[in-house]
Amino acid sequence: MATETLVDELLEIACGSANAGEVESRFQQLTMRHAAERKRLATEVTRSIQLLRIQAKGMETHALLKTSQRELERMNLGGWADETLGRASDLRREADELERVAVAAGVIDPPDRPKSLYGIWKGVEVTEEEIERAKRSLFKEAYDESI
Repeated sequence: MATETLVDELLEIACGSANAGEVESRFQQLTMRHAAERKRLATEVTRSIQLLRIQAKGMETHALLKTSQRELERMNLGGWADETLGRASDLRREADELERVAVAAGVIDPPDRPKSLYGIWKGVEVTEEEIERAKRSLFKEAYDESI
């Protein structure tokens, strides 16, 4: 099966499935058919997810969407703008669902998500002297008296 056909099939699974259960079952059927090509399948799944997200980003950043709602209504494009943003949101959701199913099936690794730094300094005592030393270290020119 050609790469384009595999990507087309992945996009059809992501965009053409009525619900999450259907995405999962259709994806499992696809992985069984391509079991011998696991590495290629992983590459094409990642590519398909990226294509969906790029398309959504392109739709969200369309120049006309930066126009005021009043101006869009004047041009009879108010409904179009809402539909475009709705479709972009759908594409993002479909990309996320395809990614979730692919990770659950073990086809791709989970994406690296940013780690939260919330609470990292909990319980640490920082003195005013340490803060002042850090300021002097970071902003040497501001504290340099020879200038």
